[in-house]
Amino acid sequence: MLFDLTLIAAGVSSSAVLWYRVSQKIPELVAISDDIIIDRLHEDSARVRVFILNARRYWRQREHHQFLLRHTDRALHRLHIMMMRADNGVVAFHKKVRVLLGETNGVNGAIGTSEVGPLSQPDPPSAMTPSPSHPRVSEVRRKRTHRAAPDEGAGVTQRWSGKD
Repeated sequence: MLFDLTLIAAGVSSSAVLWYRVSQKIPELVAISDDIIIDRLHEDSARVRVFILNARRYWRQREHHQFLLRHTDRALHRLHIMMMRADNGVVAFHKKVRVLLGETNGVNGAIGTSEVGPLSQPDPPSAMTPSPSHPRVSEVRRKRTHRAAPDEGAGVTQRWSGKD
């Protein structure tokens, strides 16, 4: 509460100081003629135009494309990793909140039936053993190697060692 009051007081006092300083500058700004303002705008727009033209000329030089694209790729990859870590942190925090919610409310039927359970419960062993009912097992099987023709390789054939 005291911290909130301190922040409010700092905000109000800084706003008052800002208003005082701006109100002192307003008569000086009104005295500037429109011609000077328009000339200054043209000068600033010319600076922006020169900057854009230089950037365009630099981009058209082909030897810099690979350098810029490589660094852009690296920056986007780092951003991707940071977002994935943040997502994992949110999921872990959500699981922790669900566990604490289940502990504080006693036996809560929604916690046991949901897909997100407590962190201390291990996965059931049936999910780790391969069986025909798990479609994931068929995705990670090794592909067959081609068998050599009988006349090739002096009778040596390569065989696939797994079950079909």
